[in-house]
Amino acid sequence: MNKLIPNKNVSLVSMGFFLLFFGFTAAQHYLLPLFKLQGQENTAFISLLLIYFAFFGAGIFAPKIIPSLGLKASIVIGAFSYAFFALSVVLGMQFITLTASITVGVGAALLWVSGGQIIQNSSSEKELGYNLGFQYASFLFGSLLGTTFGGFFIEAFSLQKLYAWFTVAILCSIPFFLKIQFVESKIEKRTFKLSYIFDKKLVLLFPIIFAAYFLSAQTFTAINLLVLNLFGIKYVAIIAILLRISTIIGALVVGAITDKFKKESTLIILIFIGLAGTLVFIGSPNLTLIMTGTIFMGLFISAAYPVCLSLFKDKTSANEYAYALGAFHVYTTIAVLAAIFSARYLNPTMSFLPGIASLLISFGGVFFFSKLKTHKIN
Repeated sequence: MNKLIPNKNVSLVSMGFFLLFFGFTAAQHYLLPLFKLQGQENTAFISLLLIYFAFFGAGIFAPKIIPSLGLKASIVIGAFSYAFFALSVVLGMQFITLTASITVGVGAALLWVSGGQIIQNSSSEKELGYNLGFQYASFLFGSLLGTTFGGFFIEAFSLQKLYAWFTVAILCSIPFFLKIQFVESKIEKRTFKLSYIFDKKLVLLFPIIFAAYFLSAQTFTAINLLVLNLFGIKYVAIIAILLRISTIIGALVVGAITDKFKKESTLIILIFIGLAGTLVFIGSPNLTLIMTGTIFMGLFISAAYPVCLSLFKDKTSANEYAYALGAFHVYTTIAVLAAIFSARYLNPTMSFLPGIASLLISFGGVFFFSKLKTHKIN
């Protein structure tokens, strides 16, 4: 294979993710407050639940569907589903918005699993951690800029006009996905096994994946409420931006480190950082300490995607890696749903307890994972 092709594919996938999540993360972020102003808070809450329940189910079966569709077709179909969701808000019809919520949940599974598989197929063993980190940093950077853009224009634009711009941004990602060059797919068509999500290798890393995505989901819920109660509305944006920047830097740095040092040791260090950051954040009323805790949490959050997927590759065959990707996104969805319910039914400080418990359990999970031999999932 031409040595330049993998780099080009990684860049195309990453640029596509940047544009897509510039539009979608902002669309999701402002859904609840904007719908609340219109007396439709329950619609927004139901929409978020439908997205992640659909993502949960589709993440299980996406590895079975993708070989039939093809990697490029899967990522393009996934991108169109995101655009449909933003467009549904422009149309202003509740039934269409809820239907689009289910559609984007399914499309998200296709997008993330096929995107990860394209990067895996286009990367050498020494490049994979960095390339996955680069993709994740592009996703985070797009999310940061999109949310900032929405914040600037949320009062200047009508709801329909704002979401029309989000739709355009998402659609701009599709030409980049269409330019992805062919990479040999290592996924075979085979009987799907639900048991893949319960394989001991994958389950051992579930606590750290849960902790990272639980804390990430708290960005739009409990973290905002804690900062608002302590320092006022203007610091909510500052802390949110600081967290996003630290996750972007962490995704790039941690991804590169993963390729040079033992992955399990890297995870142990990052768990300590994440635990310290979370405890400092919820336990201190001091702004400087809270900002320090925010940076530490961001560094930890950035680790789950590049490091865990690199570890999955070490322990699975090329064909089974797609199923590991599917299981990974099932796990992340469980974490996001848990964060949504925790923030809704617990006070802001107590809502962090599931994440802290998962961080503590992660030490044992990573330790026992490191003792496993590198062989294929049955």
